[in-house]
Amino acid sequence: MTTRITGTGNMIDYANAGSAISAGAAVVIGNRIGVAINDIAATTGTGPVQMKGEALVAKATGIAWAIGDLIYYDESAATCSPVPGAGTKFAGTCSRTAVSGDTTGYVNLGVGERQGLDLNHVATTPTTLTRADVGKVYTNLGASGTIVFNLPQTAYAGDYYDFVAMAAQAIEVDPGAAGAFYVGGAKQTDDKKISFDDEAESVRVIADGNGDWIVINYTGTITVEG
Repeated sequence: MTTRITGTGNMIDYANAGSAISAGAAVVIGNRIGVAINDIAATTGTGPVQMKGEALVAKATGIAWAIGDLIYYDESAATCSPVPGAGTKFAGTCSRTAVSGDTTGYVNLGVGERQGLDLNHVATTPTTLTRADVGKVYTNLGASGTIVFNLPQTAYAGDYYDFVAMAAQAIEVDPGAAGAFYVGGAKQTDDKKISFDDEAESVRVIADGNGDWIVINYTGTITVEG
């Protein structure tokens, strides 16, 4: 039997499809971040990105870090903090204390990510989910109307998403033109949404790997589009 070990997992070669990346800058990869080791040219550049181990990152001022704090990256501000929010990505765990006014902090990249779920408050519509969003919890906190979540059209068996109503407005989950939900004792018609609209109602949908979705763990009343 041949054993192939291709690396330690501490670093990956990142193909940059966007703007130029400076050495030391955070790089969003899926639902987490790494740190560029060298400058990476725009559009077609490829370079090494650190994914594990301790890294020095840009820190948001105004809040101190304690060793062991879970740290999140805010892509819009390009800084890290212990405060998760809509659109933030998990960075890792604080490895050295930092005071409120510090502009940099040390993070053990990727460490601690299984300590909590990624809660996303979404108050815009529609929202199209991707495989990078697998395992997240989506809510409609702050919504003043119906929120539509469009499931990805390519999903692996076992991919799942959770939805929870935190406002008394409808959440609709759309399986797409080639997908259908298994719910209510039957496989429903392709492209028919499910919805619920009372606070604390929730649902989990799991991909079957063939384009359809299994509805489980739901609370409250789930309505299938007519």
